[in-house]
This record gives sequence, C-alpha cells and structure tokens, in this order.
Amino acid sequence: MDNDLTAILIVFDKDNQGPVILYEELVGENYPCKFIYFLCDNNDNRTALAKFINDLEISFIGFSFASHSTKTAFDLAQYLKGEFPDTPLIFGGIHPTIDPLSCMDYCNAVCIGEADDAIVEIASRIKKQEDYLQSRNLIYKKDGQIVRNHVNPLVSNLDNLPIRRPYTSDHGIIERGKVIPVNLNKYFDIIPELECGYMQVFSRGCPYSCTYCCNSAFFQLYPEWPRVRSKTVTAVIDEICENIKLNPKIVRVFIIDDCFLVHDLGWLRDFVRLWNQKVRKDLGFFSIPQYITQDKLDILKDINICCIDLGLQSGSTRINKIYGRAFSKERFLKACRLIQSSGISLSVDIIFDSPWEEEADYFDTLDILTSISKPFLIQQYSLKIYPGTKLYERCHKEAGMARDFNMSYQNYNCLQGTEINYILILTQILPRNFTLYLFKNRHNLLVKIITKIMYTFGCVLLLPFLGVFVVGPKGLKQKIALAVSFRRVGVSWLKDLLGIRR
Repeated sequence: MDNDLTAILIVFDKDNQGPVILYEELVGENYPCKFIYFLCDNNDNRTALAKFINDLEISFIGFSFASHSTKTAFDLAQYLKGEFPDTPLIFGGIHPTIDPLSCMDYCNAVCIGEADDAIVEIASRIKKQEDYLQSRNLIYKKDGQIVRNHVNPLVSNLDNLPIRRPYTSDHGIIERGKVIPVNLNKYFDIIPELECGYMQVFSRGCPYSCTYCCNSAFFQLYPEWPRVRSKTVTAVIDEICENIKLNPKIVRVFIIDDCFLVHDLGWLRDFVRLWNQKVRKDLGFFSIPQYITQDKLDILKDINICCIDLGLQSGSTRINKIYGRAFSKERFLKACRLIQSSGISLSVDIIFDSPWEEEADYFDTLDILTSISKPFLIQQYSLKIYPGTKLYERCHKEAGMARDFNMSYQNYNCLQGTEINYILILTQILPRNFTLYLFKNRHNLLVKIITKIMYTFGCVLLLPFLGVFVVGPKGLKQKIALAVSFRRVGVSWLKDLLGIRR
C-alpha cells in the first residue's frame, strides 16, 4: 500500500478547535492530511469535493460535526459512500460522541470521546493494512450488532498537544463548486471576526456539569473525567505568541475556556508575568460567578482585560436547578459589581427559549439583568436539547417529546421571535423601569409594536456597535480596527441575503 495515503478531515462549522488539533496530530506523525471546510451543501460543491478526493490516494475520510450539522453531514456521507464505497468513512465530534447510534447507518464507524490518540491509531492501522476497526474509541456495526471498542484514557498532559494553527497549505474550503485554498485572507472570509482577534481554548472540562451541556455526557463516557485539565502557563503563552506571528493584526485575545478563573492564584501570577513579557494584547475570557474574586482581579489588574463573559443562563433558581447549575442572585450580582468596579467590561450569557420557563422565571431573569449597571452586553443562546445530555433524558421522561422537540438541531444562536425574548435583549440598552413596563404590558398590541420596532432598530444599529465598544479592545484605535474588521461579517450577511453565495 502507498505510504503517502492522505486522510481527509471534513468540518461543517467555521470554528473548529478540536478537529484542527487532530489535523495537526496526523501531520505531526507524518500522516498526510487535508482539512476541508464544507459549509454549504449543494450538487456543485459535492461534485467538487468528490473530484478533489478522487485525485488523491485516500486512507480515510473523517467527519467532525455538532448536532445542528447532522442533516448536512448525513446527506454528504450518503453521497460519498456512493462515490467511494471502499474508503472508510469515520464520524467524530460532539454529536457522534453523545448520540453515536444516530450515526450508525451513515458511516463505517464512529469515533467517540477525545480522539487525539485514536485518530493516529486509525491512520497507522490503515497504513500497515491492518483492521482499522480494532482501533480504540470506535463504535461500529458488525453482523447487525453494535460493537464498542475500549476508549483511550483522557489526555493527561495537554502541553503534549500540538499548537493549533488557524490555517496551513493543506486547508481548503469547498464553495461555488470549487476547492479553494485557505490562506490568511480566505481564513478571514470564513471567520471575519478573527481578523483582529484571536480565540483559543487551552483547557478541557468545566467546574460545572450542566444538564444541557456535552460535559454531562462526557461524565458518563469517562467516569474519571476531571473537572478541568489545562495547559501550563508557558504552553498557553507560547501558543498565543505563535498565532500572533501568523497574524500581526491581532489586537485582542479571547480565551474560550469554560472558566478561565478556575486557575489558582499562583497560576494567574505566572500568567500575568509572561503575558506582559511576551504578549501585551487586550484579553477577554469566560468565567463562572463564584470564581470571580477580588484577589484574582487584583492579580489581573496589570493586564488590559477588555471583558469578562459571565454565565447567568437564567435568573430563576428553579430553572437553574433544572439546568444543574449552582445559583445565587446575590453572588452573581456581586461578581458583576467586582468586574465593573475593576474597570472591566461585562458580558452576560443568557439561555432563551426554555420550554420550562414560566412568568415568574422570566421576571427573575429580567430583574437581574435590569439590576446590572450599564453598559454591559448580552450573549444570547437558544436552548437546544441534544440527545446524550441529562436534560434530554429529563425532557424525554417528562413529556416523551424530546425527539420531536429538537430533531432539526437548529443552531443555538437562532432565537424564537417572541416579545419576551425581545424585551430581555433590550435590557442592555433600556432603563429598568421602562423595561419592566414593557414586560408587564407585553400582550398589549401597541406595546408589541413598540417593542418590535425598538428591537429591530437596536439589533441593526445599536447592538453591533455596543458589542465592539463595550467588550472590544480598550483603546479607541484598537476598537476602530476591530469594528472595521467586522465589515467582512456585514458583507457575508449581505451576500447570504442576496443569494450570492451558493
């Protein structure tokens, strides 16, 4: 067999932290690999992908996708199996991990969990002409029965993982019936918001195990699943510096670990020291309210912290109990005050569209949001109930409707167009008393019209600027640079609206 067989990794979303690392691990072990964005499914793009694959000697095709991309992934898989029936097609990623049985009819095997070692084993077995189905982490069908192989232990030392490069000469995107190489400029076309920013995750795991989150499924897959594993300070700083070299236009770094402040004071002191020596950019990160302490903020005061994204999800104690989240209104508002009194901008995560929320729950969330000092920004997410999570099990047990509730697997950024959603989002720009008035009178026709007009006006004209100027870089020049870079987002939306991208 040819020793230069090439693996093809196909992704269906713009931001792909895990799959890019898998690509790096394959090429680091001298297994050739192509990394392909397949963001738009049509006949021209399928044909272009098939021709691209046909021109190479392929070892296997790997898909990585989340639940909202299942239809695109399943449809493309059926097409590729018809074109390349003898080529192994392996699914991986969040959805195949938490709901592998839904994938069995579309692929040769599903790779569950952390695939860092498994993907190298698969490539090695194929290269040696051994049975790749014996690789760890795989689930597959044999004689109509489901076979589950042993799962590799968790990666214990994240420093051993390769540095994630945003693009290489092996990256491509399928669009307009062509395979287009991904260089720096094309990468910004795909993810416009990263032209002046850099986002990366340096840890795995979370202090919480929320019932709607994949972490609740991982706890079942890995009984020894630790709350958080993280890279060392040196490894974090080195990776950031390498990516700044690739893109000198970066003005802001956003660390998208589930909770950056889970680190102890010693780790944070070392981080600040090396940051000021080597990085010196604005920093943003996610945190959980109980990890916001004055001691930690005091350590970080020597860094330009542009924003902290704080998870609220709901202001209701009852709803947070359903979500499996420890919650205290007083603790959350105290965390907000500590952040804002330190001169740091605040962003708040809210989950909308929960089928369990009632009038009192909406009011509790509204009460908290209208108690936060302005300016602040709301990051909005629509609740999606994914198979394999504890919330799915609860939904199915309570109503027997979980399958129907979320079979479309819509993107969690798409909210329902309801008055309560509009009003909650408007809390970031309207006074408390007026917001409460809208809430109490939201069923009145005139109030409905006023709310819709304000929401439309706010989303189009105010909130995009609020986002950049509240949680963007601290310096005005850097804010303007970031805002200008977002022109690509506007152009992308306009192209989609006009049907230019096919």
